[in-house]
Amino acid sequence: MRVVCVWRDNTDYARTVIDWKRDFDIRTSRVIEELDPDTPEGISFCQAYDVMEYPSFVALDDNGHVLQMWRGLPLPRFDEIAYYASDEEQTSEEIIPQDDPEIEKRFAPTKGVLPRDDSVL
Repeated sequence: MRVVCVWRDNTDYARTVIDWKRDFDIRTSRVIEELDPDTPEGISFCQAYDVMEYPSFVALDDNGHVLQMWRGLPLPRFDEIAYYASDEEQTSEEIIPQDDPEIEKRFAPTKGVLPRDDSVL
């Protein structure tokens, strides 16, 4: 899933969007795509998803279907957007190189050791 924020710079709401996005990035570390509706890509996006009011946030699934849309002010809450926004954190496959046998040996599961169950405490 992904979220696209469609907004114009140098407008009366631009400072509000910039501050909102900065705070969202700090609190959630999730990715929101930004799109200017005056660019060719922005024009086609706005026509395809019927975006006529700015700023607008459009949540899309992996196939490009609209899951949710927020239009105009006030801006949506962080938790509403964070649910749909992609996570920029790396997975363990990206962090641990798979071709290094020393690292693979270090992170290999240990035989005979059961996982700790904290639910019984």
